[in-house]
Amino acid sequence: MKQFNKISDEELAAYLEGMLSKQEASRVDESMDIDTLEVLSVSRKALEQFPADNVVPLPSWDHVEAASTRPLYEPLAMAGFLGESNVDDNPEEESNDDNEQ
Repeated sequence: MKQFNKISDEELAAYLEGMLSKQEASRVDESMDIDTLEVLSVSRKALEQFPADNVVPLPSWDHVEAASTRPLYEPLAMAGFLGESNVDDNPEEESNDDNEQ
């Protein structure tokens, strides 16, 4: 993670969300430079633009059959790696190479 002036990206995000203790927040305040303040200002403006109560409703899974939730590609998983496909296509070539030596 990038770190400028002793403030990591994670600490800046926690500061922005108000998750730091008073002692940690005061340390971040003391360590901030003009670039960090600019990033903080842009981040706050972005958070104001997208309110936290904007929740997207998800569909209910109550009436869905378990079989219909399987991915369509499930039968194709590991195709080419199972069964006879692991056997060499031309075993005769190997025996010819052995005879030449």
